Parts: sequence; structure tokens; C-alpha cells
Amino acid sequence: MYRLSMETGLTQQTIHAWYNLKKPAVPSIATLEIICEAFGITLADFFTESNLIEVTPQMKEFYDNWCALSSQEREALNNLTKIILDNKR
Repeated sequence: MYRLSMETGLTQQTIHAWYNLKKPAVPSIATLEIICEAFGITLADFFTESNLIEVTPQMKEFYDNWCALSSQEREALNNLTKIILDNKR
């Protein structure tokens, strides 16, 4: 609860209310969006039931940089990555 509070700016009391079995509370969509933004995921990711991986800050930085590239630059980077991996084998 502490980490979620620190990452989102939501109060610990609010988060605690979600876990309180005596009178459960449900966060609003706006609150869920705040939570998702803090953890770098979309609402769709939040509701996905597949196996999600935790994205490290380094992985997010790589992805953000990749998003800023043109399609040709992305393809070149992908090819470079394949070459690096092939040389490791």
C-alpha cells in the first residue's frame, strides 16, 4: 500500500479502503488511470489476464527511445539486435 501510495499520490487510507473486507471500495476509472500511469501501463494492460512482466526503468527507457524512432530506424535497430544475439550464440 505504501509503494502504491508513493507511486500514485493517492492516500494510504484510500488504498487501504480497497483492501478493507468489512466495507470494500472500488476505485473509479479515473483513479485506475492514475495507477496505470504511475506504473507505465494502459487500462487495457491492467485488465489483461495474461502473464505480464514487470518493466524496469531501463526497459521503459529503451521502449520510449524505440517509440521515437522512424519505422526504418526501428527496423535497423531490430536487425542490429539480431546480429548481436547471433554473435553471442
